[in-house]
Amino acid sequence: LPINSSSSFQLFNKIGLLFVVMFFISLIKDVVRIQPHLFGMDRNTVLSKSINKLYANKVINKLGLCVCLFDIIEIGDLEIYPSDGAAHATVSFRLLMFKPFIGEVIQGTVIDCSREEGLRVSLGEFFSEIHIPPSKLQDKSHFDETKGLWVWCPVVGGKAQEFVYGKDEDIYFMVEENIFHDTPRKSGLENKAHHNKEHGPPFSVQGKANLSGLGMCQWWTY
Repeated sequence: LPINSSSSFQLFNKIGLLFVVMFFISLIKDVVRIQPHLFGMDRNTVLSKSINKLYANKVINKLGLCVCLFDIIEIGDLEIYPSDGAAHATVSFRLLMFKPFIGEVIQGTVIDCSREEGLRVSLGEFFSEIHIPPSKLQDKSHFDETKGLWVWCPVVGGKAQEFVYGKDEDIYFMVEENIFHDTPRKSGLENKAHHNKEHGPPFSVQGKANLSGLGMCQWWTY
């Protein structure tokens, strides 16, 4: 459902205030089709549902992942085309989008790891296409085959220490790159946000955790 400015704060509070900076509002103009059986309903309600159905949880290339409709700015005249009983309206509206900025430090959760791929991180159930490759982990990190985990072994005061990148534990990382794959469209809009096996996810984030203060949150708790 569309949200207004007051309910957007409820969404941010639910996701976590740490993530607010990742979101932004984007102005879009598109032609929205209204089916004949919906003509008797409130126009704003119909358009809001249609826009959310078309855009919510979709990736717009180079722009980011659409969360939901924010508000409707302007509705043009309804037009009915020959051989099509539906009405078409040119609508200007704003979408709530997700795309973290480069250099942003975020707290996420490690959900998977491997020797080849490094760490995979999620932001709760909202977004899980965040990858930290092995080369972007702390210096002197290695993959422990016995534990099945990455381990950081710095030398402190002449003595080797061991810090584990634990699964299901929180991690601080910095956004290094937003990656978009221009996968084939299934409609006039962009692709769904789920993983496409042939082309990879349409939108993913590459992070790094090789700076002071980055890595597992518990390492930096005093």
